Amino acid sequence: MTLKQYARRGSRALIALVFGAIALSGIAIREISFGGPLFTQNQLQSDLIADILPPPEYIIEPFLEATTMVEDKQVAGHVESFASLRKAYEERKAYWRTAGIPGALNEQLEVSHKSADAFWQSADELINAAQGGDWVTAKQIHDTRLTPEFSAHKAEILKLVALAETEQKRLKEHSAMLLYLSVGGLLVSAGAIIAALLTGAKFLNRRVIAPVDATAEEMRQMAAGNFNIAISGAGRTDEIGQMAEAMHIFRETGIAKAEADAKQQRVVTELGEGLEQLAAGNMTHRIEKPFAAEYEALRTSFNRTVADLGDILSRVTESATHVDTGATQIRSAADDLSQRTEQQAASLEETSAAMSTVTAMAQETAKARNGVRQAIDEAHREAHEGGEVVRDAVKAMSEIEASAQQISQIITVIDGIAFQTNLLALNAGVEAARAGDAGKGFAVVANEVRALAQRSADAARDIKDLITTSGQHVAAGVGLVGQTGEMLGRIVTKVGEVSDLITSMAGATETQARNMAQVNETVSDMDTMTQQNAAMVEETTAAARSLASEAQGLRQLVTRFQLSGQAPYREAAPAKPARAKTRTAPASVGNLALAAEADDWSDF
Repeated sequence: MTLKQYARRGSRALIALVFGAIALSGIAIREISFGGPLFTQNQLQSDLIADILPPPEYIIEPFLEATTMVEDKQVAGHVESFASLRKAYEERKAYWRTAGIPGALNEQLEVSHKSADAFWQSADELINAAQGGDWVTAKQIHDTRLTPEFSAHKAEILKLVALAETEQKRLKEHSAMLLYLSVGGLLVSAGAIIAALLTGAKFLNRRVIAPVDATAEEMRQMAAGNFNIAISGAGRTDEIGQMAEAMHIFRETGIAKAEADAKQQRVVTELGEGLEQLAAGNMTHRIEKPFAAEYEALRTSFNRTVADLGDILSRVTESATHVDTGATQIRSAADDLSQRTEQQAASLEETSAAMSTVTAMAQETAKARNGVRQAIDEAHREAHEGGEVVRDAVKAMSEIEASAQQISQIITVIDGIAFQTNLLALNAGVEAARAGDAGKGFAVVANEVRALAQRSADAARDIKDLITTSGQHVAAGVGLVGQTGEMLGRIVTKVGEVSDLITSMAGATETQARNMAQVNETVSDMDTMTQQNAAMVEETTAAARSLASEAQGLRQLVTRFQLSGQAPYREAAPAKPARAKTRTAPASVGNLALAAEADDWSDF
């Protein structure tokens, strides 16, 4: 769909919408206008409420409550109704004073309030009298004051109703006049809008749509490649003129682009042929015919690039030859290194096993040293305990010698007592002899006592001799025990010295065992590293072989190119592999094995 069609359909739709809006506005205004259906319904509702609910401004209901109370002579229920009606009256009275109603209605409403206030004052007196049971006074207030005040209030209310109806009629007339003016203004505005839309549509069709349609046709022709057409709209100062200027630039650009495309096509053809020759490996091809000025640099760059690439490939060919030769030599050296590394790994493995054996022997020696040291310690302890026993024996023998000396002293005393007893017995015998027969019995006793004293002296002398002999033997035993104690002391000293020597030997043996363990661990690490080196040498050999294969492949690939001054391809002679020394692993172990391997490693 064209812009012209869009504009026409849009104008028609806009006009239809305006007419529809006017119709809907008229219907809505009619519905909401003063005197319209909604107003009528609202007025009916207001009239109905006014008919069925006179209070609070029209106090007919309070008057009926007062009349009923006086006639029934009963206060219950009426006082509460009076209070509720009085409250509603006061609230509406306060509302209408601030409601802003017209002046005449407000004045008449105040007049009705005065009559109502007088009524409420009399009603209060009537209620007081009724609550006090004075129904006569209440009846009198009702007939003489309350009824005339209600009649006066009714008359003022009727005047207020007449004024309200007059004001309502005036408002209705004013609303109708405003409605007619609004509808008329709306119709005039709608007509003006429709006329403006029609005029604008014609102007738009003549000044915009038709020129745009012609411009679109010209642009379609230029898009199809036809640049030899006249451009309409030239010289205009509006957007159509700007579009015409842009189309003029597009036409010139299109003509220039067609010429550039022709030049570019030639460049693409020449470069395509040159790239095909390059893909075929012909590095001697050059583009001889010059290009257009703007593409001449591209031709020069292509020729220079092909020449540089040929030079680089020549160098690559030469480098590939050298790499092939070097890779072959590296492969041969790597094979030789792999064999020697395997031999070294085997030797180190045997050395590691020998060191493990020596380390185990050193550990067994250390364990035996611990047993010897424990035995020497036990002997030293027992010798020390023997010395203590000998010292106790010497002490006991000294005590026995002292006891023997004391016994000898006691025997000397006994010997003296026996001598004295013998003297006394002798004196008693003398005295008994002097007494004659009377002293014979006493003489017998004296003889027995002397004999007993003599035996005691003999026994004491024998005991003394025995004690003396025993003392000599004890003294000799004490000397021997002392010599034994001294000998045991010297033995304990020597055993202590031997224990110290054994401890020193044990420390040296333990240090030697630790050193041997460290050497064993070092040899094991060397064995591990040698195994790893052997694996690395194998990987290096494989990499050298792969490098040699890649170098040969590179040379074969480079031979595809035709290079200026290219030398013929020659297969590189494989390098003579170095002869690996073969040897038998030595049967010796420990450091001797390492020394035996030194000569073989010096060759490497």
